[in-house]
Amino acid sequence: VVSDRVGRDTTSQRSTMTPDMVELCGYGPTRPIRNTGDYPSAVLEKAEQIFSVVASDLASQSAPQTRAVGLYANLVVAMRLAARSDQQPSADCADAECVQRRWKIAKEAAAPHAEKLARLATASQDPVAYAFALFGCRLNREDGPCAQLSVERWAQLESDNAVPWLHLAGDAVEGKDEAALSAALLQASRARTSDSRGSSTLQMAEHPAARALAAA
Repeated sequence: VVSDRVGRDTTSQRSTMTPDMVELCGYGPTRPIRNTGDYPSAVLEKAEQIFSVVASDLASQSAPQTRAVGLYANLVVAMRLAARSDQQPSADCADAECVQRRWKIAKEAAAPHAEKLARLATASQDPVAYAFALFGCRLNREDGPCAQLSVERWAQLESDNAVPWLHLAGDAVEGKDEAALSAALLQASRARTSDSRGSSTLQMAEHPAARALAAA
């Protein structure tokens, strides 16, 4: 319905173009777009709706890497919705109490999805799923299944990837462990690739529901 309305409105909106507006492909005249929040509400609503649909579908798949992307995307959706439920404007959140409250809101929203990611990573031992689990567990790293994950294990699963070794090097710097730092940097220098695995989320754009979206 939103897509149809966007299409019907395009012709009529084009005639109302003013010097302070821009032409958004597949939509028509709108205010200049400097960040995501500047997109027309109809476009944002449709994009977020489809993002959730794609996330849920991928999370239901059996392939560990595909499922991990879906579970991580579901975590993003949950955190986004939780943040919106907080009635206090972002600009007013400067004191420690507000920051702590928002951290708690985000942690609680992420927890069930992080746990699913951690269980998937532990069961599959797939390096890509493991990477997503580590990212997804960053707010809950000491809780439940997330506590069983480690960057060391990621490095073992994907020894030819420099990224986990560089994370370990960072940990060694914080711990002032020169031997561990040298060992991690040596492994990173020998790695054949350097991939955080975040690009795996691009498969969401190839989903039929995403490809069917209007250009805007």
